[in-house]
Amino acid sequence: TFKGIVDFNNLSVSGIGDFGWITCESTFSVTDTDFQDRLIFDKASFENNIILSAKIKSKEIFDLSHTIIKNKSNFYKISINKLNRETARIIKDSFEQQNNIIEANKFYALEMKEREKELRFSKEPFEWLVFKIHSLSSNHSQDWLLSLFWIVYFTFSYQYSLYFHHSN
Repeated sequence: TFKGIVDFNNLSVSGIGDFGWITCESTFSVTDTDFQDRLIFDKASFENNIILSAKIKSKEIFDLSHTIIKNKSNFYKISINKLNRETARIIKDSFEQQNNIIEANKFYALEMKEREKELRFSKEPFEWLVFKIHSLSSNHSQDWLLSLFWIVYFTFSYQYSLYFHHSN
């Protein structure tokens, strides 16, 4: 249990950063820190603010699904190699609460990609199809050029089919 402010700043951690089973009653801050291996927050509880602005380079999945964050969280400039859908949702929600829609959209796309991996055509064919179309048409709303390509493609295809049909 940490009663005072916990502040890790400008570090490079080569081993496992294990904050599992901790309770932090004040602000918990990890900023400008690189984690080469795992960063663990399993069953951690944060009563006050959590600031996590770190690079997590682990090949393991970063997981916040069993973490209790009771107050505001700030994940600005966080960089994660691998995460699960619930972690992407938690981070996305934090950015949405701050009205940081651009960063929220990045984690929305990660959340959608993780959901897409979970879906199976045999169990949920309609939902699988919707996710595949959304992925192919705009990379889950992240690539406006891809959307523009499909608009132009279908417009010219339709025009060509009308011209071909009319000329015959």
